Amino acid sequence: MDLTKIEEKLTGKERRRFPRFWIETRMSLSVEDIRSGEPIGIGEASDLSMGGLRVRYLPVHSQVDIGNRIGVLLMDDDIFLFIQAEVIHNGMRDSYGVEFRDLTPADNRQLQRLVSRVAH
Repeated sequence: MDLTKIEEKLTGKERRRFPRFWIETRMSLSVEDIRSGEPIGIGEASDLSMGGLRVRYLPVHSQVDIGNRIGVLLMDDDIFLFIQAEVIHNGMRDSYGVEFRDLTPADNRQLQRLVSRVAH
């Protein structure tokens, strides 16, 4: 069952536009500060949707705060996808919720491939 369905059952309402799926195999990602182009660190994605993902185990950094734009390079077997995102949640010490921004049609196609892999 995807996370969205679990949350619906617990809260009685749906707040996300896209279903979110747990990532069962390790999916590494590299994060950078969009403004400076400087690397922030390497983390892991713990869930993924067409709208965003949860970044875990990323080192603490001043540019990873709500409202900040970051670049995320998702790496999975044969897909390397760089996406701009905005930090929308940082309520836990070791994880951040990010929402994708400014996706191109090619980004959408690659992201759909990744989401399809995770969903099955």
